[in-house]
Amino acid sequence: MPATLEDLKGLTAAKRLLKGVWASQAYSHSFLLYGGEGSGKTQLAKLIAGSFLCQHLSKNGPCGACQPCNAMSRGTNTDLLLIEPAGKSQLIKDSAITDGVPEEGTVGLRDFLRTGPLTSSHKVVLIEDADRMNSSAANALLKSLEEPPDRVVMILTTRDIGKVLPTILSRCVAVACEIPQEARSDWSDLAMPSIGTSARFNAHPELFERFRVFAQRLSTRPRAEALVAAEEFRALCGELEKAEDLTARQANAEGLTLLSHALVRNGNPEGARLAVETHRRIVGNGGAGLTFDAMFARLLNNR
Repeated sequence: MPATLEDLKGLTAAKRLLKGVWASQAYSHSFLLYGGEGSGKTQLAKLIAGSFLCQHLSKNGPCGACQPCNAMSRGTNTDLLLIEPAGKSQLIKDSAITDGVPEEGTVGLRDFLRTGPLTSSHKVVLIEDADRMNSSAANALLKSLEEPPDRVVMILTTRDIGKVLPTILSRCVAVACEIPQEARSDWSDLAMPSIGTSARFNAHPELFERFRVFAQRLSTRPRAEALVAAEEFRALCGELEKAEDLTARQANAEGLTLLSHALVRNGNPEGARLAVETHRRIVGNGGAGLTFDAMFARLLNNR
């Protein structure tokens, strides 16, 4: 957990909101923090969690010295439940919200909320990548959001607020986490909402430039070249795999993310939607060969 709010870069609006919460000691029972990778939303979520666990919260935030604060810094605070995507599917399944998985030693959210806080001011549930909940998990969470127990705070994070159920969003205070200006890339045609990606643009400028040019050329390529385009894209992802020391699946997913943003910049939102859809399949263990072939066939046919 960051020591103070000032340790976080950027996040001007989010900091203002949190300072207001600390000053008034008033709070919502649920927050949804959204922003790109590297925006600081996870660190902010942990700081908010620490605020509600702390026994001596002041207008400057958690004290950092009480038992709950010390336990959180050690990762042993029993009044904090972390839920995040797991398994090959990288999804949050309904068992994480209902009964947990006893053989894996996990506790479900509902069981966690059956009792009040043991040593902290509140019980806190932190759900990272909330957009990765399957439909059963999202609906189960909605019931807890609608009728939260006393002294319970739920904090959700997401990189894609558009994938969060509107009914969940409506029950949370939504907090935008913007990328710090100094961390943004100069590659405006292929800008990604990520501090890490911005740095990588500068480390491999020629490779990222080739992704940009590839996306730009798609608008004029004939439909008959769909399979050729798919092969070229696989080759680009292969180079990304070597340059970034990624697994093949990670490189394919990262390549699709780059492609989707470039297509948006080029005025092709439908193409970007296809790239995002393909990204989900790749992350869900879809085979790259046939999946890429199908995407480029649809992309070049739908212009």
